[in-house]
Amino acid sequence: MDTSNSAFLPSIEESLQDWLSRSIPDTPSSSVSWLLDTCRCCNQNDCENLETITSTIRKLENDARLAAVIGQSLLQKHEQFVAESNDMKQQLEQQVDLLQDKMRELEQSLIESDTCKQEYLQDKNKSTWECQKLQKVRCGYALDETTSDLDICNNRCLQLGSELKQRNNEVEKLRIFKFMARQADIREDTLRAKLEDVKQELAVSRKAELTLESKHKKLRTKYESMCFSYEKLKLDQQEMGITSNHQLDLLTSALLSPTASDLQMTNHNQLIELIKELASANNKLKSDLLDCSDLLMECRMSLSSSSLSKIDTSSPFKQLYSQVFNALQRLQQTDIRALNRRLRRAFDILELSSMSNSIIENIVTDVDGFRTRFLWIEDASLVKQETWIHDVSMLEFFPIIGLVQEMLKEIGQLRTTMNDLQVEYVKKVEESDIRLEEEVLRKQQQQQQQRQQI
Repeated sequence: MDTSNSAFLPSIEESLQDWLSRSIPDTPSSSVSWLLDTCRCCNQNDCENLETITSTIRKLENDARLAAVIGQSLLQKHEQFVAESNDMKQQLEQQVDLLQDKMRELEQSLIESDTCKQEYLQDKNKSTWECQKLQKVRCGYALDETTSDLDICNNRCLQLGSELKQRNNEVEKLRIFKFMARQADIREDTLRAKLEDVKQELAVSRKAELTLESKHKKLRTKYESMCFSYEKLKLDQQEMGITSNHQLDLLTSALLSPTASDLQMTNHNQLIELIKELASANNKLKSDLLDCSDLLMECRMSLSSSSLSKIDTSSPFKQLYSQVFNALQRLQQTDIRALNRRLRRAFDILELSSMSNSIIENIVTDVDGFRTRFLWIEDASLVKQETWIHDVSMLEFFPIIGLVQEMLKEIGQLRTTMNDLQVEYVKKVEESDIRLEEEVLRKQQQQQQQRQQI
């Protein structure tokens, strides 16, 4: 078939090339000039249908030439594809031959491997039978030695297990002792810090006691001198025959003139009150400061007797404002953190809370005495010359004092409640820590008992 195709294709190609070479004109009009020089219907050169026929023939000639070119290119491609398919066929045939040879070789190797496998299995069975025979011979001698070795190992394992339990028990005891020693160290440090705080507190209290004693002595001497001057002035006035009212006015004017000691005493009033509050709040040092507090109370009583002669006749509202402002400042200073900063020692919320509550009680007691400090307003002989006595607002002065007292008492109660709540919170936290520690110790003891039972 290949020979027939090769003989057929060149003839077609040659015929096409021959036809194309014969149809190629030398001039554009020579292609049809030899066919249609004159019209075939009328035998005239200027016929109307001659041009139409000529153009149609030329178009057909061009189409035929184009079809011939396309056919020639297709024939060339077909010839090329046939050659390529023949080459590929030869290559595939060669590959098939090689694969068949390899398959034969693999089949031969498979047969050889099967024969080797049979030989190896026979050798294995033979060697296994010989090995079992030798083991049966040797097993009688090695069995006794193995049994003795196993007994020795078992005894050793039991001994090591008992030693391990003892060591674990000792380790648990050491852990408990270590935990207790750590807690003891923490308690020791806490007690040392508290001891240092108590020593510092004692030194401050002794210093305050000495200061108060010195001030008490000065006040007592001043009071004695005032009493002596009053008695002397009274005798002089009796001798001169002056009336009692005039005598009281002169004494008031004499005592209202400020002195340097009075100004110094007013400047130190806040310091004295702070020292007194700290002394009353310190439960541990109450026995040492009882004498000092008694002396201060006597001094207050002695000074209250002469307060009528030293009344500040300024506006009562100004005095009320200053006293309320002072009370509010003292209430603000009862905060636990503020007290801790002022004392400069380790933070102990129980002691600070009790100190703050005692200071608040003293402040509330002072607030209850607000009304007694303004009883001089009702004495017409003292305030008759003041301009503010005729003010309409003075009618509401004492109700305002009552309202202020209630407000300050309520603030004090709220601060006391807040201190108690803080103390309860800290106690609950400490109780939870203690319960946690007890739970840890209980679990350790349970684990130790379980190990002992095992």
